[in-house]
Amino acid sequence: MRTFELSAAKQEIALLREAYFTEFRMNLEADILSEAGGDFSRLMVLLLNAERNEEHEATDHKLAEQDAAKLHAVGDYFMNISE
Repeated sequence: MRTFELSAAKQEIALLREAYFTEFRMNLEADILSEAGGDFSRLMVLLLNAERNEEHEATDHKLAEQDAAKLHAVGDYFMNISE
């Protein structure tokens, strides 16, 4: 597996998929699912298929902090139930 740019634009993701197929004759998403396992492969596929806001609007830092707090709380919840 190669490195993957999390902040890649839609066009860059499309080029990555095409280049991957050209070089390996395999669908990138299918390869991720077959080569990586569990939560990591699901995360990679989600990142690969994620919608990206490519408009260069100012970041709403307060909203970002609220989202981060929610994600952190969910992570804590899952860590507690898996122990």
